[in-house]
Amino acid sequence: MSTTSGPAGRHWLAPLAAALGLVVIFVSVLAVPLTAAESLSLSDREVVGWIMALYGVPGLLTIVFVARYRQPLFLNRHVF
Repeated sequence: MSTTSGPAGRHWLAPLAAALGLVVIFVSVLAVPLTAAESLSLSDREVVGWIMALYGVPGLLTIVFVARYRQPLFLNRHVF
């Protein structure tokens, strides 16, 4: 009889914990440009463009570098 309450049934716990940490970091780092955008009274369209410039462009460049050099060459997109 197989049970999912033992250690074998919790194989999803470590990936979930890692993903939760990444989500918390992303949201906390995103708060800085959103707060700055609010204080600058930017429109929604300008905020979207700013967020894409801060996160989308380096993300795309990271994908290009990974595909080109076959190594995880991540560009640093962190505010802190």
